[in-house]
Amino acid sequence: MKFISSLKLLLACLLLLTTLAVTAAAEGRWFVSLYGGEVGHGSLGDTLTGNLEFKGSHHFIVGAVGKELWTWRDFIRLEAEGQVGQHWGEKSHNEFNAVFVVRWLPFPWDRFVDTSFAVGEGLSYATRTPAIEEEQYDNTSKFLNYLMFELEFTSPKPSPWSGFFRIHHRSGVNGLFNDVRGASNALAVGLKYTF
Repeated sequence: MKFISSLKLLLACLLLLTTLAVTAAAEGRWFVSLYGGEVGHGSLGDTLTGNLEFKGSHHFIVGAVGKELWTWRDFIRLEAEGQVGQHWGEKSHNEFNAVFVVRWLPFPWDRFVDTSFAVGEGLSYATRTPAIEEEQYDNTSKFLNYLMFELEFTSPKPSPWSGFFRIHHRSGVNGLFNDVRGASNALAVGLKYTF
């Protein structure tokens, strides 16, 4: 069992190194962001339908660095992002995530508020198993899948600043990661600077 955990940690490190190598070779812009929010009680389905419950005891803040990798005709952009987070409340821990992001760029109202929608998929490692995951599920793990959904808003005039709303999700992908069948969901708001 210890070998499996070590293998998963090694794979996570390899994914992070690959992400960094790809981003270093790409010619796109870099970005940094800071976001924070609260982890709620409920499933990803509850989160997407607005039924996530908050008890005011699980907060977090995340700093991220990323790079635009490739854009197709101002419609779709691929990005890579590395994140470092701090959780506090009932039990404090750090979280490290590496994620690849696909972003849809054009919306009909972009001349008023430039909007984009993103979905990201990657890996997440928590330095301690999160208390909220232990409360909600029989089985959890430090190493899990990471998924994010984001709506980003900026001025229609060129600006390096943007704001965003994000769903921050850790899960076992229905048992694929350490037989974990659920984990944690959070709503967050953040600020991004692109350069």
